[in-house]
Order: sequence, then C-alpha cells, then structure tokens
Amino acid sequence: MKALSSFSFLRLTLALTLSGIAAAAQPISTTRIIASSIIQADQVDYNQLDHGVYFFGNNRQAQKFVPGQANVYFDRSKKTMIYFHGWQKDSTRNSRRETFDRSQGNAPFDLTTAWRNSGWNVGICYWNQFADEQEVKDAEAKVWSAAGPRAMRWAKRDGSFGTGPNISAGTLCANAIAAALNNFTGSQLRLVGHSLGSQMAINVAQQLSDRVDAFQLPIAARPARVSLLDPAFLRDARPYLNNRWTGEVARGIVANLKANKGVIFESFRSSGSTSNGFIGDANHELLRMTAFTELASSYYQFWQFGEKHEMAVWWYLWSMAFAPGPLINHATPVHPASSVARAPSAATEDYRVRAQMNSSLKTLHAAGTNSKTPQDDTFDFFNK
Repeated sequence: MKALSSFSFLRLTLALTLSGIAAAAQPISTTRIIASSIIQADQVDYNQLDHGVYFFGNNRQAQKFVPGQANVYFDRSKKTMIYFHGWQKDSTRNSRRETFDRSQGNAPFDLTTAWRNSGWNVGICYWNQFADEQEVKDAEAKVWSAAGPRAMRWAKRDGSFGTGPNISAGTLCANAIAAALNNFTGSQLRLVGHSLGSQMAINVAQQLSDRVDAFQLPIAARPARVSLLDPAFLRDARPYLNNRWTGEVARGIVANLKANKGVIFESFRSSGSTSNGFIGDANHELLRMTAFTELASSYYQFWQFGEKHEMAVWWYLWSMAFAPGPLINHATPVHPASSVARAPSAATEDYRVRAQMNSSLKTLHAAGTNSKTPQDDTFDFFNK
C-alpha cells in the first residue's frame, strides 16, 4: 500500500474526526411523523426535509417547535439552551441524527437531565440534511450562505439530493429559534455549538442580537452566553464571504457581541485535529477572545480522533450535574467577588466565565483526566 503523505494524513484525520459523531449512532427505522408530534427525535422520514428546533424531554423524546402550537417541552419563562451539531457526513443514508443521548462511562444516558432538573429548556436546531456532504467545506458554506459550492441542497436517505431554499442554514436556524423566542422571558438564552456547529452558534447569536436591536424580539432573546465545543474552522478565503476566512468572520462577530452587547463566550478544546494549521484554521485569535479551556482525555489513545472530538460535547453537557472544578495552584481568584477560583463548565456562574474571558489566562485540565466524569476534574491557569 502506498504511504500517505503528511498532508494526506492530516486531511484524513480531519475527515475522520468531524464525521466521528455521525458514525457513532445506530440505524433506526424511518417513520413519517407529524411535525408537532412528540417523537423519538431521530425517528423521522429521512427522504423528507426536516429542519428546525426540537425541544427535548427524557432521553430522545422531543417535539418540534411549530409557531401557534403548544410544545410540552418548552416554557417561555425558563432558561433555554439550544445546541447546534456539526458536519453530518453519511448520516442521512444511515437514518441517524444527533440527540442528547451520549452514554460515556457512568454518565447518565440523557446528558441533559441535570439541565432540565435545574429549570432549563433544552433543544437542538437540526440542519443535519444540509450538513450531510462528503466535503466539510460544502457543509461549512451552508452555515453562512445559500450561494456556496452545493447551494442549499439536502440529502435524502435514498442517496439523492433535494433542492433547498434560497436561504442559508444559519438563517433557517435563526428564524426557527426566533419563532420560539417570541415573548421569551427566561433569564438566559445559551447557544452551544460543537465543531462546525460552533460557527452556527456564532452566526445565529449575531442574527438574534440584531433582531433584538430591531425590536423584533424581546431583550431576553439576546444570547447571554455562547459555548464553543472543540470548534472547527477551515482555512482559506471563501467567495461567498467576500473572500474572507470563516474564522475571520466569526472573530468579527465575537468581538462585536462581547464589546457592545455583553455576550459571554467560552470555548473548550478537546482535540487537536480540528485546529491543525494545514487544513483547519486553528483560530487562536478567537480562542483568546473567549474563556478558553483545554480538556484532556488520557483514557483515549492518540489516534482516537473522533472520540476526542466528541468528548467536548458530553463533558460539557454532563458538567451541569456537578460543581465547577477548582483551579489549583492559584491563590487569587480571577474575580474579586469569588471566594474560590473555579474553572469554566456548564454549571459555572456567568460572572466567573466573563472574568476569565476578559483575562489573559486559560484553564488547563490538570487532574481527573483518567476518568470520564467531570466530578473529579481540577484545572490550572496558563497564559492564553
């Protein structure tokens, strides 16, 4: 067999990593459902286009938000978390899409149980059939534009493609979320994006904020916090973004929302394969603009790219169940209101995360890296 060049190996690494989650789920039946029914969220007809926001109850039970119809899993007065998945290569033909069921070690089967028990609505904005492309760059384009290499085509289970709307997946998600947030009074809207979904979270955050400024949404609908989980950006200028890099555009949005709208940004990096400088854009500038945490996973081998990439998702979602991990070897807390220094996690208070975001320090996973539970994790400070 011919040996792979270094560049070819890195391309393969990125592809394996970003498609790792899609490959993890098991095929399921395809039963056509009514949009407002309570269903198992991944049991849809994959030969029909289905996108938008599903709010979740226990395990995979979910109900799509449809304006004008009651949704048993969504209460406008509660804090709300919306999750955005990333690239979904080959997921449609295998009849699968992500849910919050990510059993890891002794983690609960449903990683949002602690969120819901703490008074949160939890949802996923699905764009999986748009994100199902053989090339990452073609899915990435759809986050920002309907004029990318593949326009807005969507994958069907039979292997063919349908012609999509003349509107980007980012705007489709923003529209779906905005419809749910009409008259929203919850104390926080948090957007959580994984991998390519981090770009989606940033894009949607900007669009929702703009609609608040235009008095189209209540002030509570402006995202208070945006969480980027092992974020992925590709290199090189994009014609559909006026020859700018996607990471460049994202940095501009983050800088504006931080400085002018008070939005908190946090990032968690759990693998290196999505941030190498050959194919992926490491985007160090963006990470330094956030409350940045480096996660470690000694229980995975160096070649388990997909598992490490996925780790950021289940670690972050699961961390809501525990007190934030302490920062060791650090006598002075980041924020003067703190009695003890704590690392960013889903459960960490906003003021702590904001303080670290605005500091020159990042947190590094120091202990607890041999077990999957966040409960025994401790962290230390290093310069960003």
